[in-house]
Amino acid sequence: MNKLDLNSIDLKQFLINEGYTLLKQGANEYKVREIKGGCFVNSDKNIWHSFSDNTGGGIIQFLDHYNGMDFKKAINYLMQEKYIDEEKRLKKDKVFVKRELTEEKQVDFKLPEKDTTMKNTFAYLIKTRGIDDRVVKYFVKEGLIYQSIRHNAVFIGKDKDGIVKYAMQKGTNAYRKFAGEVRGSKKEFSFHKAGKTDKLYVFEAPIDLMSYQTLLIRHGYKDRLEAHYLSLGGVSDKALERYLEDNTEIKKVVLCLDNDKVGNENSLKIYNKYRDKFEITRHQPRLKDFNEILLDELGKNKEKVTEKENKIDNINEMHEEVLELIR
Repeated sequence: MNKLDLNSIDLKQFLINEGYTLLKQGANEYKVREIKGGCFVNSDKNIWHSFSDNTGGGIIQFLDHYNGMDFKKAINYLMQEKYIDEEKRLKKDKVFVKRELTEEKQVDFKLPEKDTTMKNTFAYLIKTRGIDDRVVKYFVKEGLIYQSIRHNAVFIGKDKDGIVKYAMQKGTNAYRKFAGEVRGSKKEFSFHKAGKTDKLYVFEAPIDLMSYQTLLIRHGYKDRLEAHYLSLGGVSDKALERYLEDNTEIKKVVLCLDNDKVGNENSLKIYNKYRDKFEITRHQPRLKDFNEILLDELGKNKEKVTEKENKIDNINEMHEEVLELIR
């Protein structure tokens, strides 16, 4: 099969076979539920489009954008026998499977294979995203962050018994945007940090959560790190509902969702749903999110930026230090 043939593979059916959940939005339009930011598939045109970063294309472009595969890897992946045989069967029968999912498809949950290094993840979180190395070390030591063999940062979510039930991947290549939940993840057990107080801080994504903790350290509010911290993995309150059920000591909830239309609208929805049982407040970032604020602060204070870069300049040393902590 050549590139043209591969791009003719039924994208909708391919995503279903890969374990994604497609929610019908219109006659030929489907939303990929697991992908944050909004990825939509047009089954008639056999293409996808992401409105959050204005990108799209066919199946090869999907694997490049969301799975971090270059052209050669994407071709090899699609040339697997299971996809070639499926395409032959579909062409022979002249039938494309019409399968519309409106609820979660049950698939086995399997964590991405671990890499032997954490260097890409350290560099991305600390140098690119500006997160304090102490915050990163904490989550790595607790087994809540690791690096996959594809060099993606993997954020782990566990249930109250410490069993891994959720994983979200974030690409570490700043020029290849990729983020998505691992198939079979249970969103109600999203990435979080258990606390010792009656307060819970809620965010859309792990990067936002860790950026907020970094800002607290920078501004002298380390005591607030003792609170509970939760990433929703989007804007659904499924993880929040479960976390509150499992942590009955929580009385106060601080909503730190993004300062955009989606974040503000869902903050209001959460407030209305939980206000009768909890003290709900909103910490609205002055920019889009708290990582933007962090990077803005680091960019303004040149002296501190230089100091921070010097402190973590040798990623190899930090890598060995953390490996020693988690052995």
